[in-house]
Amino acid sequence: MKTEDRKQKIELRFTLHPARFKFAAIVACSLWFTACCVQSGFAGNLDSSAAPSSDTTRMYTLEQIYQKVTSGTTPTKQSGGFNEPSAGPTSGTMHTLDDIEAKIAAGTTSATAADVLSGKTFISRTTGNGETMTTGTMPTQTLSDSSETVNAGYYAATTLSAVDSDLAAGNIKSGTIIFGITGTLFSGGLPKTGQTTVYQTYDDGYYQKGYSGTRFTDNGDGTITDNATGLMWVANPTAAGVGGTYTWTDAISACENLSYAGYTDWRLPNVKELHSIVDYGTYNPCIDTTYFTSTAGLYWSSTTYAYTTSNAWYINFYSGRVFDGAKTSSYYVRPVRGGQ
Repeated sequence: MKTEDRKQKIELRFTLHPARFKFAAIVACSLWFTACCVQSGFAGNLDSSAAPSSDTTRMYTLEQIYQKVTSGTTPTKQSGGFNEPSAGPTSGTMHTLDDIEAKIAAGTTSATAADVLSGKTFISRTTGNGETMTTGTMPTQTLSDSSETVNAGYYAATTLSAVDSDLAAGNIKSGTIIFGITGTLFSGGLPKTGQTTVYQTYDDGYYQKGYSGTRFTDNGDGTITDNATGLMWVANPTAAGVGGTYTWTDAISACENLSYAGYTDWRLPNVKELHSIVDYGTYNPCIDTTYFTSTAGLYWSSTTYAYTTSNAWYINFYSGRVFDGAKTSSYYVRPVRGGQ
């Protein structure tokens, strides 16, 4: 073969077709551009000699994220230099993205801080803002005022009586149920006679039937409330300005016109009402002098004696006996208010 022919063949071997040359150039430029962008633009500064060495460049592992979702505890990033694992992962070593997604509840939360007890925290989520830890602001309340207003809030109690002692069963009328509490308070009815001595088995002193709670309450304003009947009495008629004696007609007028202790609805009691405060456990006078004063004498009732209508019933508090007397007679009065 001639020398010139050999030279031509060698040159042909190293000559690229124009299209192939163009493709090779594009590939080379792409590789160069990618390397530059990854190094300087897309990935930031990489530590080429070892794994990232600070918390600003390290990333949490998927397993750490899974544990935070399930426990709420923020994980600690890997510290120190990078070490190759001594062995490959085994079954159950790490949770998958599907596992993590399954632990995250879908949707946004509707509760607000005002819906959660003050000092308690909860996770809230709004669209586009992710999850945040929020502290509740709902106040703990007590029923402390006497109005009908119930303040919004949390009532830290398991029973109504713990919310307000006045809601105890003993303060609710017997047979009445309020919020599941059955009342035991005996309201209205016959009071006890006051007799406690047993003169014969099964007599009044033996049974002592009647109102079993605290009978009287001193209101501190010159009035006494009978807890058995609900009636309010003037404790001392003399202090109220009606301590004298009156005919039956004048007795009614004196009580009707009385203004005392802030009340103007006083009246002369009927015979049963007046008789209800007789204490048959005492004598001379037959009344509880701890609460009632100015007790000597005969006291008018507002009830007329049906047999002789010119007479009316009165009670002798010396003996506790009931009599009728002429309405023109002069006896004492003990004003009362309230009742059915």
